[in-house]
Amino acid sequence: MTPPLVKPYIALALVALVVVLAFSPLLNFGQTAQLRPGDFEVYNVTMTYYAAYYVTNTSYELVPYSIVHAFYFINVTKAFSNGTVLLNFTEYFYETEFLNLTTGKVEKTFYNYTYVNITTLDNATVPGMMYYIAPQYLGKDSIRRGLGGANPPMVLTSSSNGTYVYEWQNENQALGVKLAFIIYVNGTNGVVYRAESLQYSLPYNGSLIFNATYVLWKSNLANPNATPPHFEGYKPLYLVKARIVPVKLILAGIIGAGIIAILVIILFWYNRKKTK
Repeated sequence: MTPPLVKPYIALALVALVVVLAFSPLLNFGQTAQLRPGDFEVYNVTMTYYAAYYVTNTSYELVPYSIVHAFYFINVTKAFSNGTVLLNFTEYFYETEFLNLTTGKVEKTFYNYTYVNITTLDNATVPGMMYYIAPQYLGKDSIRRGLGGANPPMVLTSSSNGTYVYEWQNENQALGVKLAFIIYVNGTNGVVYRAESLQYSLPYNGSLIFNATYVLWKSNLANPNATPPHFEGYKPLYLVKARIVPVKLILAGIIGAGIIAILVIILFWYNRKKTK
């Protein structure tokens, strides 16, 4: 008697495997983590600008002269089958402090309840505008954020106690600046709980001239029970209408957090115009 080509229990196992593969899209096995409609993050943002204070005619110190406080609120409004999401980003400015260069104390404070709003397409797993990296990508030596890897790679500098630290640096001789962007990512949920955007002046011996710090306040990606806050009484500073097109954040050395520096400059212009 010729033995069967496949033993019965092996045949049953193969049938079971075919069934699992056929229905795997309906199951949660190996599901890729990515952003979905309703996901949001809110950060407390502090932006510090530095100016040269001349102690003598030839020696100087770079000291803080202006500090801007804001909220960074971003949420997912739509998700698409091609791995992209529609993001709504709003920056709420509420306080600007000007410091005395000699004493370092706050000399004048503006309370500016204004906001900037942008809507854009982005990557659902490693977005450029939202501070999130899908956990399946954490631990890679380098990661490109944004659509189609539009942003330059961020390099893994350390990983310990469930935190992954990625950094990007660029030196622009034409502008005379060195830029750095650092993110601290929670290895469990992929949420960036702290980020730093730094700018150094090459003519001033690489001294720090701008520093923006982002500290996570609320996110349902980190806490499923979290709900987005309501910002009342804010007026639009300017409005960028929604355009369903990719936004490449890296233009002439501008990266994610760096775009806020431009918005703040506009804010200063707006304040100055109002006080004249």
